[in-house]
Amino acid sequence: MITTTLEDLPNELWLQLLVYFTWEQLSSTWLEWELNSRIQTLAQVAHAHVAFEMSSMSMKSYGQCLYYFENKHSAIANHITSLVFNESVLSSEIVRRWLQNGAAFFPRLRYCTIYVYLIGKYVRSNIVRAINENASTLRRVVFYFNESRQYEWILKNIIQQRISLHTMQLIFVKGMRN
Repeated sequence: MITTTLEDLPNELWLQLLVYFTWEQLSSTWLEWELNSRIQTLAQVAHAHVAFEMSSMSMKSYGQCLYYFENKHSAIANHITSLVFNESVLSSEIVRRWLQNGAAFFPRLRYCTIYVYLIGKYVRSNIVRAINENASTLRRVVFYFNESRQYEWILKNIIQQRISLHTMQLIFVKGMRN
């Protein structure tokens, strides 16, 4: 009887499997594990092609956020395809840097999710501008609200700036508190 191991799988199957991992999962597991050189190389190939979702909650502290922007962002900016704004302080830093650097800051950004009731005033007042400046690459934006005046204010700004995207959702969530 012939015994087959996981390492015996063909390269094509490995690449098909590895793209199901997130950028972070590939970085923290497959690229750090002491695997054979073939699998390590395949993980590096997959790592260069998978998308990265950046969330204001994916960084634990403001210091970690600053370290990321000063040391890592330029190396992985092309992998970031999705942004989630669901926290006040770090979301403000992300938006501030995004507006300072323009569309080149997130060159492959396609999706943006904003929990309006969880972000601070700075992000609320600047997020529509950031979306407008990146409308050529964005495909989908989703806003979550818990107050009608937030909904009205965002909708008014979207209309005034004539923002048009493939998909835009404005979702009112009853019962959610700040």
